[in-house]
Amino acid sequence: MNAGASADANAPAFINLLPHRPAARRQREHGVLRQLAGGVLLGAALALAAGMALLIAIDGQARQQATWQAALHEREGALAAARLAQRETAALAARQHAVHLLQSRRNDAVMVLDALARAVPAGVSLHSLRQEGGRLVLAGRAPSQQAVSALLLALAQALPGSTPQLQEVRSPAPASDGVELSVHWTLPVDVLPGD
Repeated sequence: MNAGASADANAPAFINLLPHRPAARRQREHGVLRQLAGGVLLGAALALAAGMALLIAIDGQARQQATWQAALHEREGALAAARLAQRETAALAARQHAVHLLQSRRNDAVMVLDALARAVPAGVSLHSLRQEGGRLVLAGRAPSQQAVSALLLALAQALPGSTPQLQEVRSPAPASDGVELSVHWTLPVDVLPGD
C-alpha cells in the first residue's frame, strides 16, 4: 500500500492553469448538440414538407386521372352512340336500297308482257307463262315451225338482253288429208332479274 501511496505522491499534480478551456469545451459540445438537434428538426421539417408536397401532387394526379376517366367514359358513351347510329343508318340504307330495287323492278313484268304482246306473230297463241327465278317460261301453239322461228326472232328483238331458247317442240301426227297441224312449244326467256 505504501508503494501505491508513494506512486500517487510521486505523480505530478495537475493544476489547471487555464480554467476557461473545459468551459469552452462544454460550450462547444452543447453547440454541436444544438446543431445536431437543429439538423434533426430541420430534416424532419423538410421530410414532412416533402411528404406534404408529394401528397398534394398525388392528390392532384388522382383528381386529374378521375377527370380523364370521366372524359374517357363520356367519349366511350359517345362512340357507342355513334356505332349504334352507324348500324341504324346502314340498316336504313339497306332498306332504302331494297325499296329502290323493288320500285325499279315493279314495272319489269309489265314491260315484258307488253313486249311479248308486240312480239307474238299472228297465229301464235300463248297458253302459259310462268316465272322461274329470272326466267320466263312460255308455252303455247303455233301453226308451223316457221311461226316458232319468227317468234324467237321477234322475242330477241323486242326484249334486248334476253336469250330466248327453244326447249321443246311437239308436233302431233299429220292428218290424213295432209293439212299441217299446230306445233306445241316451250320457250324460256331470261329477262327478269333473279331474286
